[in-house]
Amino acid sequence: MSSASLSNSASPAIGGRSLFRIVSFACIAGFLLDMMAIAFPLKLGELAWRVGFLQQIGDRSIILLLGLVFLMLGSLEMRNLRKQVAMVCLGLGLAFMLGGVIGIKDAVSLQKETSTNITAQSTQLQERIQQAKEKPPANAKVTPELIDQAMKQVTERTDAAQKTAQSQILKTGLSSVGNLFIVGLALIGVGRYGMRAKG
Repeated sequence: MSSASLSNSASPAIGGRSLFRIVSFACIAGFLLDMMAIAFPLKLGELAWRVGFLQQIGDRSIILLLGLVFLMLGSLEMRNLRKQVAMVCLGLGLAFMLGGVIGIKDAVSLQKETSTNITAQSTQLQERIQQAKEKPPANAKVTPELIDQAMKQVTERTDAAQKTAQSQILKTGLSSVGNLFIVGLALIGVGRYGMRAKG
């Protein structure tokens, strides 16, 4: 009687661990497929591509975290697999933290580059307006008031574009970098747990 009750209580635990492993493989495979689709074509030399790629990793990183946590839970009784999962978690945690640092650097560089481009376009427009003031096109009714109004609009739009670009890049950078750091710390915690767990 007691052996039957022991086998009945053990089977749900074994079935639960198998379910954890199934879900973990689905999460990890889904994350990897997403990253491969997003990564190609590789443009590591392009700043905007790197920022976008790190943002996508940050946005989807919770899926990888859940997959690795489920794999850890499903392998608690298998010491070798648990240790390997723990090492992978520690390595990925450090990689995510490093990705967060790179994300901060790239976001600052992208903000400067965007600001420079906006300023250059504004300068070109102002030069054209100035040329129109000095040499008005034939049959054009260009008055000094219209020229001043156009210059003012260019300045206002440049300022607005600079502020919008700065806030968008800042929001995007903080969101993706925050996700990378948080998931990186969580993965390190999962890895440490796996290394210390008994069994």
